[in-house]
Amino acid sequence: MEKKEFTGSLSIDLYECEEIAPPSRQEPSVRKVGMICCNLAVEYSDLRNFKSKTGIAMKKLEYELELVPSGASIDFVVYVDGVKQPGKSAKVCVVE
Repeated sequence: MEKKEFTGSLSIDLYECEEIAPPSRQEPSVRKVGMICCNLAVEYSDLRNFKSKTGIAMKKLEYELELVPSGASIDFVVYVDGVKQPGKSAKVCVVE
């Protein structure tokens, strides 16, 4: 990732499938239901250095998404390089 490509945010698509054994790739039974959008408390300079297969030096955004059931809702927690991002930084955008 180049500096001009880093916006300080992260978007993760959410999909659902009602199959008992969901497919390993997107098929007609898989549909997009929303997106998690998160503003990150990370600067471009904080991202890890990474070399591509062709040897080009780049930066890499490593993240984990944790889904925490809370009654009838789900809380989303985003970690970047093992550091929990500030509360309320993630929101869900539902696809109509």
